[in-house]
Amino acid sequence: MNQILLGSLLGDGSLRLPHDRSLNARFFEAHKVVHEAYVNWKMERLAWLKPRKMGPVGSRDNRGNLHPSFHLYTACLPELTELYKKYYPKGKKILG
Repeated sequence: MNQILLGSLLGDGSLRLPHDRSLNARFFEAHKVVHEAYVNWKMERLAWLKPRKMGPVGSRDNRGNLHPSFHLYTACLPELTELYKKYYPKGKKILG
């Protein structure tokens, strides 16, 4: 497994099945807009996962404050589904 992907999963990155009917998982991570250069760097390093960037996207916290961010997500791939099954045995991330 790519070390950048593994490091991301140890941090704020996640694997997701986008829909109930999805056959394969995708990688997802969000970063503040001030970290756009990092998002672009990560996209280059994860090119084999066919990453895309969405944003800036705004989300609000419990106080109603807007927090714009960039979302990095990849294609849904069988390789990621294998990792999803390994690290999300009951639908929740467990690394160990």
